[in-house]
Amino acid sequence: MKESYIECFNRRVREFPENEAVGDARGLLTYAQLGCLSDAIGALVAQSLGDVPVRRVAVALSRRKEFFAAIFGVMKAGGAYVPIEPDYPDERIFDILDESKCAVAIVDRVFLDAHPDVRLRFESDSLLELDGERLEQALLARAVPPCGLFDPLQEGAIY
Repeated sequence: MKESYIECFNRRVREFPENEAVGDARGLLTYAQLGCLSDAIGALVAQSLGDVPVRRVAVALSRRKEFFAAIFGVMKAGGAYVPIEPDYPDERIFDILDESKCAVAIVDRVFLDAHPDVRLRFESDSLLELDGERLEQALLARAVPPCGLFDPLQEGAIY
């Protein structure tokens, strides 16, 4: 039987925890760090989805390393991700959200600043800011600081 994406990813985390998994201009994440971050995001997504029958999650992030953690987190929560390009105009974003019937959205502050009306489409517990306080609390609860993802001295920082 073939492995699922998540099974394959989790195997990589176990086998190569210190290897580089993904990076961007701001730095790199090891497989262990990516696993920690995706677990925290997955827990928040699962909590936000609850028992909804449609388990689609909008992911509106730039192509940065946390984008991959969000995708894996959604899959770990049993959801399907709907990628939304942050540069799309509001009308296109709202069309995608309406057609896909996403129950949850993962965004960042840059996206919300550019598209503030997106807040009106989701209840507060269904709009997950990747660089928001809820994620920081989830990371701290999962002992992520040793993974090097969160620097408590810099507000809102996830590396």
